Amino acid sequence: MGRKITISKSKSLKITLFFLLILLASTTAPASASWETDGYIITGSTLPGDYIDSSGTDGIRNFEDTPLWIKILFISGAVFSSLCLLKYIPFILGKWDEKTPNEKRKKIMKFICNNPRCTTTEINAYTAINTGTIRYHLYMLEKNRDIVSVKTGHMFCYFQNKSRFSHEQRVIMALCRNVTTKKIIHIIKEKPGISNNSVSRMIGIDKSTVHWHIKRLSEAGVIINKKEGKFSKFFMISEYEKSVLQ
Repeated sequence: MGRKITISKSKSLKITLFFLLILLASTTAPASASWETDGYIITGSTLPGDYIDSSGTDGIRNFEDTPLWIKILFISGAVFSSLCLLKYIPFILGKWDEKTPNEKRKKIMKFICNNPRCTTTEINAYTAINTGTIRYHLYMLEKNRDIVSVKTGHMFCYFQNKSRFSHEQRVIMALCRNVTTKKIIHIIKEKPGISNNSVSRMIGIDKSTVHWHIKRLSEAGVIINKKEGKFSKFFMISEYEKSVLQ
C-alpha cells in the first residue's frame, strides 16, 4: 500500500504564500524583463515607436458598443434629472425675479386684496400666470407676512394680512365657499342643538352627506358635538358664531 502523505497547516500556509508571491511578481514584473543569473534587467520595449495597446479594457468605446443595461440606466437617469429640473424651474425663475421689481407678485397681491378667500385656480384664471410660479409667489408673500392662508380640506384660501377680517371670519369665509356647508353653518347658528337628521330634512340631502360637512366643521373647530343619548346635537363655538356673515 502507498504511503499516506500529510501536510501540516503551517506548512500549507507557507506554500500558499509562496505561490501568491510568485503570482504577484509575475503580474507586476514588466513583460519585457529578461532574466539572468543574478536577477533580471529591464531592457525596454522592443516594439518600434511609442506603441500603446488600447484594445483592452481601458480602450475607448462608442455608446453603441455599451451593454444594453448600462444604456437603460444612463437614459433613465437623464430623464429623471430632466423631470426634477422642470419641477423646480418656477422656483428658480422666481428667485431670479427677486433681483428686479416683480410685476407678477404685485398682480397676485392686488387680486388677493380685491378678492379675499380666493384660491390658486382663481388667481391663475385672472392673471394667466403659470400655476407653479403663482405658488412660489404665494409662498414668498406669506413668508413676508403680506398674506395669510386658510386650509379647508385640500384647498387653500388666501387673504390679505392685517385686513378687516379676523381669523374666525377668514375661517368661516373659506368654509362657506361650499354652498352646502354654508347652509349648515347658518342652520346650526339659528337652531343650536340641532341633530344630523333634522339638518338632513331641512336641506333635503342624505344624512351621510350632512355627516361629511359636519365632520369638516368639527375639524375646523367651528362647531362642537354634544351627545344626548343616541343622538348628537351640534352647537357653534361663540367666537365663530359672531363671525358668520349673512
